[in-house]
Amino acid sequence: MNNPIVPDQKGTCLRVQTAESGRAIGGSGLRALKAVLGASQYQAREGLNTGGANGVFWIRPLAIRPDGLVVVRNVTERARREVDQVEAELEPALVYPLLRGREMGRWRAQPELSVLVTHLPGSRLNAIPVNVMQSAYPNAFRYLTTFEEALKQRGGWEVRNLMKTGPFYSMSEIGDYTFAPFKLVWREQGSNLDCAVVGSHEGKLVIPDHKLMMVPFEHEDEALYACAVLNSSPAQLAAAAYVISIQQGTHILRYINVPLFDRTNPVHIQLSTLARHAHGGATEEALAPELDSATAQLWGIEPREMQEIRRNLSEINA
Repeated sequence: MNNPIVPDQKGTCLRVQTAESGRAIGGSGLRALKAVLGASQYQAREGLNTGGANGVFWIRPLAIRPDGLVVVRNVTERARREVDQVEAELEPALVYPLLRGREMGRWRAQPELSVLVTHLPGSRLNAIPVNVMQSAYPNAFRYLTTFEEALKQRGGWEVRNLMKTGPFYSMSEIGDYTFAPFKLVWREQGSNLDCAVVGSHEGKLVIPDHKLMMVPFEHEDEALYACAVLNSSPAQLAAAAYVISIQQGTHILRYINVPLFDRTNPVHIQLSTLARHAHGGATEEALAPELDSATAQLWGIEPREMQEIRRNLSEINA
């Protein structure tokens, strides 16, 4: 998106570019918003993409056998490509909790399904070779072979390119970031920029699906800090100032300046702590004043400017 900040002719306000309205942000909130907008040093990624074969890779665990194999049933509801629903026993090393957009919101993320991941940590876009899959994960290979023709017919350009030189069960939008221990996530589509942090679920790393945007982190406190920054009023208004309609892709961090986390900075630590409390169940009403106060210090926003930010945000959300 080119030049998301659009001043009026006099330079006294910014136009809120949404499909529903063209509200303007003006007054003392204008200078504060300019302080928030700018390129972040964090990079957002898309979640794991099955190339249109969710009905094969998305699974619901049913039981765990004494030998450790996971009994699963593939999830065919709402699948783009129709496939048979079957039950299978899979090696647990390839089964991860799956986070979808409907299972997350502001300060919360709770996976309901699982996903069969056919790439190993460190292999990036290179799926497990067929000979390795056959010998190390024979149950998963037999299951995937059941859907071989459907997988070969996938239409996504990236996954089709991967299948030219790799296995028919290759997946796209996968890299080292997919297996990061913590991830900041938000929905690609939504009326607001609602962020949460997810780590592990029942002892396994959570994998976001492709309708979720994510930023990988090695440390939870840094992920929580970034989450607090993006869930604050200034960042919310900054997103509303240029996001068109309900699209909130990876570009968010190209225009909202989230400073790099500094463990020696007390404001950064405060924001991380606030996000931890929010994920633990603290109410938005209880945390919002302190959250906005901390982000005001982060970006150098004056109290009257913060009041204007809250007013503009309230009008947009009305």
